[in-house]
Amino acid sequence: MLGSNEIGPNTGIRRFDGPVIIGAGPAGLATGYALTRAGVRPVLLERGDNVGQSWLGHYDSLRLNSPRVLSSLPGMLIDNGAGQFPSRTDFLLYLERYARRWELDIEFGVNVRRLERADGGWLLHTDSGCLWAPQVVVATGAYAEPTIPQWPGLSEFTGELLHARDYRNAKPYAGRTVLVVGAGQSAADVALECAAGGARRVWISVRRPPHISPPAVLGISPTTFTFFVKRFGRWADPILDPFTTFLQYCIRFFYYGDISRFRFAVPELGLIRTVRETGHGYIIDRGLMAALRCGQIETVAAVTGFDESEVLLADGSRLPADVVVCATGARPGLESLVGHLDVLDHNARPHAFGTSVPKAPGLYFIGFRLLGDLPDFRLDARAIARAITGRRIVLPRTLFRRHRKHRYQRAWTPLRLPLTPPDRDIPQNNRPAPARALG
Repeated sequence: MLGSNEIGPNTGIRRFDGPVIIGAGPAGLATGYALTRAGVRPVLLERGDNVGQSWLGHYDSLRLNSPRVLSSLPGMLIDNGAGQFPSRTDFLLYLERYARRWELDIEFGVNVRRLERADGGWLLHTDSGCLWAPQVVVATGAYAEPTIPQWPGLSEFTGELLHARDYRNAKPYAGRTVLVVGAGQSAADVALECAAGGARRVWISVRRPPHISPPAVLGISPTTFTFFVKRFGRWADPILDPFTTFLQYCIRFFYYGDISRFRFAVPELGLIRTVRETGHGYIIDRGLMAALRCGQIETVAAVTGFDESEVLLADGSRLPADVVVCATGARPGLESLVGHLDVLDHNARPHAFGTSVPKAPGLYFIGFRLLGDLPDFRLDARAIARAITGRRIVLPRTLFRRHRKHRYQRAWTPLRLPLTPPDRDIPQNNRPAPARALG
């Protein structure tokens, strides 16, 4: 009966009258708010026990690359106390407050494994049974499945190997030699934290030099600049790519000088091409360059394989690393959920954002764009709400807000030191209670 296109009244399948959102992370919460504002009350299904469950799996010292205002979801600004770049703890608390403030209907512990077209809507196969909804929004996250390259000899490596997703802090690695593989933001943060946390020696393996920038230039975050540049279509790339690349080179030279000796040569791809092709823009420098200059961290060539207790590098050298942390990225992992519906491209990402694919009417995706997911949620959430309800809605701006004791606040805050203030200890009794499903 479950494989048929018609669902009878006595099948034991729970039916929803409105849209269902899979995932209660920032993308799902933003969509839930947009739909509620459009007059439709959705139900959010979260496989974990908390709002923003996937963010609990990130390392403790994580900070957002996008500034506070661009990272805020529609309808509620992240508090000023979180600083220009909120920490993971601050962002999780913000998500809990957001869900409570807008009274979003969230059901926890529901793991949706597969979607099928049925009875003019969608059948959701979960661990505890089947559900049906007229529309489904997939907001499970663009980085749900960590990836580790299958290097030769990996299975025989006698040291400790883990993905950056499983890294929490530097305490277990004090006094040990650590190799961090990758040249993205996670790799830079993990290497810097291990060096400061007492690791005996820290290397970072760089295969492709990234673009790098200080946290802010003239008080403006590079993520803010990239966000607005992305608003132009590909037709503008021949103009914007040389311009942004030259601008980035000037910033790089002014702040860092020649850093090619650290294997951070000028990237071959321009900034816009890097964003379009890899989904990565800048690395925000939170002390990496200073650590490289004083020798706390060393850069090495790309990893090519393993030989028991040693790591083989592209230049022929070997490293006796006790621990290898693979900051080698993650993927959406949508194949088991919707791979059979022909809605994914060759990179296993959805074909469309903010609108349903013609082959799958009523199915929407949010949070899977390359680069800058948090700033893009407002745009896709509004588009999805309009597509489902047929109503044109205007989400309240978070660029400025009215405060009782202050005038309109600026969207960006000038650069202040220290750049990475330590996470504040938040008393347990001051934590807001997690959101509960209503009804």
